[in-house]
Amino acid sequence: MEKLVIQPDIKDITAVDNFVKAICDRNRIINYYATISIPVRKAVENAIQGGSTFGMSILFSYCQGGFTFTVQCGHPCFYPIRSDQVPSAGSLEESAYLINVLSDRVEILDEGCTLRMTFNVKGIDADEAFGRAQTLKQFYARIRFQEAQSVEL
Repeated sequence: MEKLVIQPDIKDITAVDNFVKAICDRNRIINYYATISIPVRKAVENAIQGGSTFGMSILFSYCQGGFTFTVQCGHPCFYPIRSDQVPSAGSLEESAYLINVLSDRVEILDEGCTLRMTFNVKGIDADEAFGRAQTLKQFYARIRFQEAQSVEL
């Protein structure tokens, strides 16, 4: 298991990105990096936006067929995740949506203080990886369209 401890500050997101990238590089998961890094980053951003004032931990561990990233903070800031509707840009619901859609399994533990995301990378087929990449691409295209519409108003 590897662990990164950060303060709940948006400036520490770079450390989170570097942590995830190093793990993906070591495990030769280059093509799957965005699918993993975005939910981890969104989980940290969610905790920061939720008002976490305690140190946060991001833990990495292997599991059968893949690995998990666990984000822990000192107070409840993770809530049940819905993926049945696409949320508006920049909202906490956006973070939850991306976490749920891009992770293979999501668990909220310790009464909302811990979020565990599992990624099944061993044996992932090309269709599934491509489908997740397309979901992400469509999501951001929709966000850009919404932003363009709001500028025109």
